[in-house]
Amino acid sequence: MDWLRMIEQSTEASIPRRQASEMLQRLEAPSRDTRYMSTLGEVELARLLVDSGCRLELEVPTPSGRTCDFKVMLEDRECYLHVKNFVTKTPGSGQLLISNRLRYLEQIRQPYVVAIDWDPSLQDRQMQEYVSLCSEFIQHASVGDEFIARDQDGNELGSCRIMAKWDGNCITLAIGVSRAFEGQVQRVQSLLKKAYAQFMPSSDNIIVICSAGQGDNMIIDNALLGSHVERWDRIPPPGSRVAHGRSDDGFWSESRYSQSAMVVWVNIDPEVDPTRRRLWIRPGFEPAPGLESMLQKSLDIHDRSVITPDHRR
Repeated sequence: MDWLRMIEQSTEASIPRRQASEMLQRLEAPSRDTRYMSTLGEVELARLLVDSGCRLELEVPTPSGRTCDFKVMLEDRECYLHVKNFVTKTPGSGQLLISNRLRYLEQIRQPYVVAIDWDPSLQDRQMQEYVSLCSEFIQHASVGDEFIARDQDGNELGSCRIMAKWDGNCITLAIGVSRAFEGQVQRVQSLLKKAYAQFMPSSDNIIVICSAGQGDNMIIDNALLGSHVERWDRIPPPGSRVAHGRSDDGFWSESRYSQSAMVVWVNIDPEVDPTRRRLWIRPGFEPAPGLESMLQKSLDIHDRSVITPDHRR
């Protein structure tokens, strides 16, 4: 973290020197616990912001006695970022090896996003069995169904979950999404609630989730907007037997947490494409002039999700 040391020694720094020094000390502490992971996310986010020309203040007090992680200033705009670290994978812990046998699943003619997660120690024969079991499940499953694949001896091979409907003719795979999906969604919602409690009144507040898992954006999407479900209370679109939508269990569902309108996901794993970032904008919300462009510029965001009122992306 040489750039932090440069800031620490600079007389005209984009981060107050004392705060940069404290962040550096936390990062260099011997413990690699949750506090370390949280600091790692904050440091990566701060680097992105500083590199884009932003000035930062850290741990800004709110009238309620809490603190905002970052006050971000760029030209004539300012906002408050509330950074939460979602640990599903340790950065730099290695990429998941993708077996060519999984390509068979992508040929199944079902219009679904399918999340798969398997034991990385599986041998080729076991992977073949896993793919065969998943294929049989996918042929007859509906949105929201989940399956645990086991071999003949009852040993768990992996999991498979029908995440959502999509517009393609064949399934598309979401690789690396944890089999404990509901629990992960609940963890993200807990982080969102904690961030919401830190909002600065009468200001632009953005929640930023930092993580290192490839499929984490899908978990965050469900936490925000609700689970994908089959909606029997709606008329299916032409050519479909069933309508699909979202349940009301999302952080933004039914006007909950109404002051929250923008959420960002940043993948902090250096082994993953560093541009993997995503911005969600709440339905019906119009960002203040220049706020969205400020976020997109400072965090180099290319994946922008403006959610329509019926929660279809």
